[in-house]
Amino acid sequence: MIPFRKLKIIQKIKLLIFFIFSHSFIFSQNLTKIIDFGYNPGSLNAFIYLPFNYEQLDSLNLIIALHGCNQNAENLARITGITQLADKYNCIILFPQQKITNNPNNCFNWFSKNHYNPEKGEMASIFQMIKYCKERYKIKRMFIYGVSAGACMALNVVYNYPFEFHGVALLAGVPFLGLNNFLDASKWLIAPKILSKTDLLQFFYKWKNLDSLAYLPKLVLIHGLNDPIVDIRNAFNIVTQYTALVSTDDSPDLTIDNYANNPDIQRMEYLDKEGMPLIIFYKVMKLGHEIMVDPGTESHQGGHLGGLFAKDKNFYSTYYIFKDWGIIE
Repeated sequence: MIPFRKLKIIQKIKLLIFFIFSHSFIFSQNLTKIIDFGYNPGSLNAFIYLPFNYEQLDSLNLIIALHGCNQNAENLARITGITQLADKYNCIILFPQQKITNNPNNCFNWFSKNHYNPEKGEMASIFQMIKYCKERYKIKRMFIYGVSAGACMALNVVYNYPFEFHGVALLAGVPFLGLNNFLDASKWLIAPKILSKTDLLQFFYKWKNLDSLAYLPKLVLIHGLNDPIVDIRNAFNIVTQYTALVSTDDSPDLTIDNYANNPDIQRMEYLDKEGMPLIIFYKVMKLGHEIMVDPGTESHQGGHLGGLFAKDKNFYSTYYIFKDWGIIE
């Protein structure tokens, strides 16, 4: 016979396991795994979220959402609240998901030539998922969103296929550096150098024809000043690289302190040659390697706390990205 005290402990463990798995299952019902999207040399998984009335809509936005290290599709969807916004603003969300067998930290291999070159590895898998969605749904505009390693991969995707996208959002990313191993990547993540336009363009001269980057979509950058994993100097290098590629100035044309009445947020705009915002950069004080959320019931509030990847900053970053992209009028 099992002693009473041990029996109570076993019952509590069973209850905890039931709670975790039942809630995971309930949430997972919102995301559908795609098992037949086609060519998959990167051996990635794919999940999709369809808004409740998508079959009646003639025009849909497709957002590709790339998770960070030690994350997955469900975790990213829950923290960002992006699926709730998808229902309100007619968006399909595509979640490529890494496998632990491909990377021990579950990171996208953004630093490897075998995965950032077009028609190879993870890059080819992600684009095949996009093609799958475009063939099946009434997609009008496409956007891509990435966090940390997902942000690095998202920028690689945009640089390979710029004309496919209307907007990109990078949370704690790095510029394209032409790397090919994790050791070099980790150095750039933690202790990057501030590079010139000439330096950052050199990586492209060695990689591809710059003429293919005559157009780039609107870029939204969000980076915390206290990020210990991806130093904020990477964000400034992204600005320099992005503006160099389209031959515009890398000094902000408009700076707003205390943006949205938040004393920790500075918003900077960089205009294109037509005087329209090309880059919107949110520099955030008292923020580490986290996604900004603002749980609440107002239209501009959302996201969820829990785990290491979210912080309540009274600023729902996903909502403001949707606004900057023009999805929210």
